Amino acid sequence: MKKNNGVIFVAIFIIIVGLDLLISGDFSVKGNRIDLSKNNLNIYLGLFFLILSIIIVYMSRNSNSIAIDKTKTPQYTKCPNCKEVFNYNELTNGKCKNCKDVDTIDLDEYFEKYPEELEEKD
Repeated sequence: MKKNNGVIFVAIFIIIVGLDLLISGDFSVKGNRIDLSKNNLNIYLGLFFLILSIIIVYMSRNSNSIAIDKTKTPQYTKCPNCKEVFNYNELTNGKCKNCKDVDTIDLDEYFEKYPEELEEKD
């Protein structure tokens, strides 16, 4: 959540700029006021900034939820029952093709859990 605090701060700043453009009709750059209301440019820019801030907040929240829910998908897994190695993408919900009800384990985690099998192969 701390990572997104800066993004939210920027989005709030953009909202303020967008509202200021819509309300006042002019924009200040280094003390110089630029009147944008003559061509209704203030309305277009104000709406652009408001929409931009909504997109930033949405993307920030969406990426945060994905990062929390996303788990590392292993490339190769091994069944602890039949000892068969599988490409994880070929499995259905990580279940062994042979044993059906048994969850396969990431290959690295498998050999951490069963180091004696790694020693047998050497």
